This record gives sequence, structure tokens and C-alpha cells, in this order.
Amino acid sequence: MLSLDQCLDKTFLISSEAKEELKLSFSTSHYPSKTVLIKEGEISKKLYFISKGSLRSYYGQKDKEVTLWFGQEGDFVTCFKSIITGSPGSENIYLTED
Repeated sequence: MLSLDQCLDKTFLISSEAKEELKLSFSTSHYPSKTVLIKEGEISKKLYFISKGSLRSYYGQKDKEVTLWFGQEGDFVTCFKSIITGSPGSENIYLTED
């Protein structure tokens, strides 16, 4: 399991005060496998940090699913295009593990 503290320390050179301020923006949630975090066509409003587990991003094309990427412990995930532009996203993100 990778903590948010460990990830921030490993990724960013920020002061401990800035790190604590940033951590206030996150809350801990637990979701079971196969939970859909983000649905295609919805506007993303949250940024997730994976401390444990994994997920998959995909979009539907005709009768099949096309995988875009996988997320794993230590990753920050969201539909970035949607969260930045405020427009509906074009991908689904669901948990492949608890």
C-alpha cells in the first residue's frame, strides 16, 4: 500500500506546510471491485489517488471496449480532459480490484 504522503514526497519538492495543505483536499474512501468511478459522458469533478488496488480506463466503440490505460497504487487518476475543461468525459474508469 502506498500512502499519499509517500507519493507526494517521492514526486514533488514541496514544503511540509504545502504538503499538509494539499492533503486537506483529499479524503479516504474505500470502494469494492467493479465500482465505476467515472462514466463516459459525465463531467469529472474529483481527482483520485490510489493507495491500494487498481483500475482500468476504457471507452465503448460499437460492440467492444477499448482500454486506454490502467491505474495502480501511487497513481492520481481522473478523466483529465473533463476535469480541466469542465466538459463531459469520453472514458469510463472502474476498479479492477478493491
